[in-house]
Amino acid sequence: FKVLNSCLFALPPIAEQERIVEKVSSLMSLCDQLEQQSLTSLDAHQQLVETLLGTLTDSQNTAELAENWARISEHFDTLFTTEASVAALKQTILQLAVMGKLVPQDPNDEPASELLKRIAQEKAQLVKEGKIKKQRPLPPISDEEKPFELPEGWE
Repeated sequence: FKVLNSCLFALPPIAEQERIVEKVSSLMSLCDQLEQQSLTSLDAHQQLVETLLGTLTDSQNTAELAENWARISEHFDTLFTTEASVAALKQTILQLAVMGKLVPQDPNDEPASELLKRIAQEKAQLVKEGKIKKQRPLPPISDEEKPFELPEGWE
């Protein structure tokens, strides 16, 4: 404190100090308004992204999916600029894959049931050889638990 007492400080007159405080207050208020506008804009942006991505998963056929994708891809660089929008895009891609909407469905593909049988046989062999432990079977999935209709050829 003694060091500060021995120093000289230039201070503007009281009227000037009041004008400075008033100006800083008005600028801080403007910053608050800009921050609120930015948050509102980000919320609107995320809602737009989620709505547009929803049109992809809700597409009823390949033509509708292509049309909805064209709308998104036209504005891709504007839509996917935030961490949340990119995360939503990743989830949508995974959802489309699970729904069988990313590639054309080939009726000549091996049914999933056959693949599962082969996997079960291979697991049984590995259990028999002592390489893995026997696992409990998964419970069946009821129709109420299925969030969407499976593509043709899926079981």
